[in-house]
Amino acid sequence: MCESHAYLMRDGKAELYMENVISLVAEDGWLRLTDLLGDEARLGARVQQIDFAGHRILLEPMAEPQDLRKLRTPSL
Repeated sequence: MCESHAYLMRDGKAELYMENVISLVAEDGWLRLTDLLGDEARLGARVQQIDFAGHRILLEPMAEPQDLRKLRTPSL
């Protein structure tokens, strides 16, 4: 499988944010992450690093977590 885990960098440490990420889309200053089950998270962050071999996405928060929200998107 080609899923990655997304981590938020806080105080120099990587904290797991979402597992099994299959999509990352930049939209109007936000990032939208979607996992294998179709759950989505939208957050104000920038990509710090993507490690394709290690299946890790490191994100640097641009806003505090109050802008984070999990959404369920129906399959098409």
